[in-house]
Amino acid sequence: MFLSDADYMVLRERQKDFVREAERERLARSIRRSSSAKERIALRILAGIGRQLVRLGWMLQQYGAMQPSTHAGNR
Repeated sequence: MFLSDADYMVLRERQKDFVREAERERLARSIRRSSSAKERIALRILAGIGRQLVRLGWMLQQYGAMQPSTHAGNR
C-alpha cells in the first residue's frame, strides 16, 4: 500500500505533535521533581484560587444574564 503525499504529510505532522507532547511531559515531570515542598504547596494554593476565581466569574455571568437589559431602546 502506498501513501499519497497528503497522507504522508498528515502522518508526519502527527508524529511531530507526538514528539512535542512527549517533550512537554518530560519537562513537566522534571519540574515536578525539582520543585520543593513549599513550591508545590504554593502551586496547589494558586491552583485552588484560580478555580475559585473561575467559579466566581461563572456565577457573575449567570447573575448578569438574569438582569434585565438597560439599553436605551428599552424605555
